[in-house]
Amino acid sequence: MCNMKTVTIREAQHNLSQVLHAVEAGEVVEILRRKTPIARIVPIDERSDGSHTVDWKGHGKQMASIWGETIIASSDVVLDDLRGGR
Repeated sequence: MCNMKTVTIREAQHNLSQVLHAVEAGEVVEILRRKTPIARIVPIDERSDGSHTVDWKGHGKQMASIWGETIIASSDVVLDDLRGGR
């Protein structure tokens, strides 16, 4: 990853606003605990605002291949069936 910055947990706690400004500017910030990476803060993808769409093409056929002609009353019925009495 390019432009990766690393900070310790303590640095992140004490300088959170600076860390977030760096992320807003496009940097990836990795948080370290005793020199071991434990987390990564990345800028939000421009499409993360919910404007992206899901491609549902073929979804109906896939569901029919799984469930056949079964009419599902609710998601609870599906989950109960998948759990198989657990």
